[in-house]
Amino acid sequence: MNPTLWARCVLAIVTTLCVTTPALAQTPGGGGGDVPAGGEGGPTAPDATLPAPTEPAEEAPAEEPADEAAISEAEQAEIDAALAADAPHCSGTGVEGVVRDAQTRETMIEAPVIVVGRGTRVLTDYDGRFAIDLPPGTYSLRSYYDLYQPTRVDDIVVTRGSCTAVDVELSSETSTGEEIVIEVRAERGTAASQLRMRRESAAVQDAISSEEMRRSPDSSASEAVRRTVGVVTRDDYVYVRGLGGRYVVTTLNGVALPNTDPDVPGVQLDIFPSGLLEALTIRKTFTPEVPGDWAGGLVDVSTQTFPSDFQLRFGLGFGVNTAVSFQRTLGYEGGATDFLGFDDGTRALPGGAENVRAGDLTPEQRDQLALQFPNTWQTNRRTAWPNLSLSFSMGDTIDVGGHLLGYLLMVGYRYTERPIPDVIRAVRLEGEGEDAMLTLREELQQEGVEIQAQLSALATVTFEVVDRNQLTFTGLFSQNADNFLGRVTGVSEYYGTQIDSRRQSWLQRTLAYGQLLGEHTDLPAGARFDWQLNLSYGQREQPDLRDILYVQNGDQRFWAPGPESGARFYSDLDDVTYGAGANLTIPIDTLQVRLGGLTRQTDRGLRVRRFGFQTRPGSDPSGTMLPPETLFSPELINVFTSLREYTREDDSYDATQSLYAGYLSGEWRPWQPLRLIAGARVEAFRQVVESAPPVGMTTSEIRGTRRTDVDVLPSGGAIVEIHDNMFVRASYAGTVARPQVRELAPFLFADFVRRRTITGNPELERTYIHNFDLRWEWFPSESEVLAVSGFAKVFEAPIEQTIVSSGGDLSYRNIAGAENYGVELEARMHFGHFVDGLDWLTLGGNLALVYSRARLTEDQLLQATSSERPLAGQPPYIVNVQLGIAPPDTNLSFAVYYNIFGPRLEDVGLLGLPDVYLDPYHSVDLTATWEPDPHVTIRFAAQNLLFQRRELRQGDFVIVGYDPGTQFSLSVGYSY
Repeated sequence: MNPTLWARCVLAIVTTLCVTTPALAQTPGGGGGDVPAGGEGGPTAPDATLPAPTEPAEEAPAEEPADEAAISEAEQAEIDAALAADAPHCSGTGVEGVVRDAQTRETMIEAPVIVVGRGTRVLTDYDGRFAIDLPPGTYSLRSYYDLYQPTRVDDIVVTRGSCTAVDVELSSETSTGEEIVIEVRAERGTAASQLRMRRESAAVQDAISSEEMRRSPDSSASEAVRRTVGVVTRDDYVYVRGLGGRYVVTTLNGVALPNTDPDVPGVQLDIFPSGLLEALTIRKTFTPEVPGDWAGGLVDVSTQTFPSDFQLRFGLGFGVNTAVSFQRTLGYEGGATDFLGFDDGTRALPGGAENVRAGDLTPEQRDQLALQFPNTWQTNRRTAWPNLSLSFSMGDTIDVGGHLLGYLLMVGYRYTERPIPDVIRAVRLEGEGEDAMLTLREELQQEGVEIQAQLSALATVTFEVVDRNQLTFTGLFSQNADNFLGRVTGVSEYYGTQIDSRRQSWLQRTLAYGQLLGEHTDLPAGARFDWQLNLSYGQREQPDLRDILYVQNGDQRFWAPGPESGARFYSDLDDVTYGAGANLTIPIDTLQVRLGGLTRQTDRGLRVRRFGFQTRPGSDPSGTMLPPETLFSPELINVFTSLREYTREDDSYDATQSLYAGYLSGEWRPWQPLRLIAGARVEAFRQVVESAPPVGMTTSEIRGTRRTDVDVLPSGGAIVEIHDNMFVRASYAGTVARPQVRELAPFLFADFVRRRTITGNPELERTYIHNFDLRWEWFPSESEVLAVSGFAKVFEAPIEQTIVSSGGDLSYRNIAGAENYGVELEARMHFGHFVDGLDWLTLGGNLALVYSRARLTEDQLLQATSSERPLAGQPPYIVNVQLGIAPPDTNLSFAVYYNIFGPRLEDVGLLGLPDVYLDPYHSVDLTATWEPDPHVTIRFAAQNLLFQRRELRQGDFVIVGYDPGTQFSLSVGYSY
């Protein structure tokens, strides 16, 4: 039931009791509007003024009603009179009125009403009414509401001794797309507001709001997004309906983000702390207003907007992981600013190697260069720290010369230590044909830790230039660092003996993003125009990755020189993306026409340098028995060892991507319950990838690719409201999935953990996808939903990562085709429907069942291990369950979360090697929140309460396994 109607009924009952009680009865016409409040010099009232009490009237003798209808009318008249008397009234001179929906005439509860130029602000009551005391004069009022267009009423004349009546009507309107702008200033961070956006959207979409994220134990966007139906994460990348990587696009406030990893398509959502977000929206159907290069989903990350009133918040949190925290683990000497996520130059490439290749130097010059590399091979034992989080935010809306100015500043910090895989195995096939048997090739153990540091900041400023014309600037900065230290031991197949291999790796990712939005909603004939400019800079830097390996010979250990032992690896990826977009919406009677376009330019460059040390000819072999800190000390580095550069001519690349897009779409409502949407988008995508030989190297052949794809992407759909708040949506759309730069670049990368290499393929083709969707959904209340969805996707030439050698090395290729089908079930409800008074107990859950089939070419079938298999990254089922408990009058709330997904195909096997799957695991999380004071929030969270391991399986063998530990955290927040 509509909460406004509930409130009105309760208010009517209470008022009726008051009216029928003699001691509280009002005199005829005894409203409070005639009571003086100090005249012109009286104070302005930020809150509604109640009517003044009057003397009780004499009790009138009861009369028999003429008939039942007369009694009903009389009672209704008394109720209406009581409501009018109890409604807010100005106390002599001012304005009073009601705020309502312009279309449905429904009144707005707690809608802000602002006197422009005075800073006076009140909220409407449960019947949508407001009252403000003002001195005589001419005024303008402004009001807004969640998901409604702000409205301004001008030229309101207030005369002495009278209350001017003003009715304010708000129109609802939504927009989506790459050119998405914040349609209204009001906050969209509640679950109810996200459900309303979902109900009014032209596309099938799901969302998780900041309100829901605050209740969950999730600290980043990648953890929060997996609570939505049909979504899983894989190394912090999002998979929607079993599709990830190139099939998922991530946007920030509607603008596409650059990839943050050269080896994996997509954006790792762990760069966004959940505290910075207002909502995560997962769009599952394409309409022409949004980019067309996806199939699984478009994930839009919406940052927090400024609050209506002054807000100041602080947060502090601590956490422990049972597998790491306070335990002895590996460590090494790093930089002074590692804890902030920045390398302070400790790991920088020596200046002598920046502009010259080591192979072009004389032996003497090369020896001098070798001395510039720091001797940082030593590892030690340390006690792991607990996890830490800090947050600060401040925002407000102020009046600047009659114009609204809103601002928000947020800063966050997070430090986490987590375990790494402890078991690493490799398999091989022995024998041929039907007699072939999968056996264990090697079994290694790993110890170590991965330390993550994250520093983030968000600034948002919105200024109302003139009425219904505003500018918004959003700036985001995110700095993330992964500090990895791992030690691998066991019997190596290659060396035939025990090995001791160590890696020290520092990886930092930087994202700086700026966006300027303009929206103009006062154009003739109700048209609206919005535009955006954006600029982003992304960097992924991996300085001084160090690998060293020792082998055991009897009781002695020897250093094994080679390209991956005594090696130092440097890589630097820079990505600059800039663009602009615009949309024009024109209403024509029952038809709404939208047209617009965008342009986006991306310049990306990857630079790689590889160095290593080898023994000098004729040196004493016993020197290899020395520990690394002695072996590579200045005293021996040019006596026993010498420097060598292993950089390949195709290690580095330059790439540019240019996108030009335009669209035209229309939404027609021939009758109120029916909406028809159709349109098309044209995208021209130019991509150039070329190998970039490092300094000192030239090549006669530039390896890479140059390509231009032009695609027309149609879209059509229908939405029918078959009952109040019950909808059926059906749609078809054509989309594409383009190969990423890394997949095209012929760059070889060594995977230390899985001990294999990954190489790009310049011959890849783009994929075309036919998308069919059908959804039934019902919104019983503003915070509840029931939904059933079905979808089908047909792929032409999909791209997959496949195993290309018996050693497990990987590359990319197009397969003939694929199909993807699925059903999604979702429910969110409270137990008050079944037992009175149990509204504080809520249950939510979703289930996704997905079936996919990859179709291979004849040549691929000859190499493939499995002729019938799902698409890579595709689990057959995904289950989420959430139970919320908020006992009344306790200031306590609890939430329990459960998640599981089916066996997920990670790597496609070839040449008889089985496919690699991630085994299912059960995840149970818990949060408990206590608010002892309106300004204080204390939250306890626990994750992985079932102590589940994560295991990758190939055939009958677990090839990678680790214990992520159980995490407990306690945080305290203060708001003013």
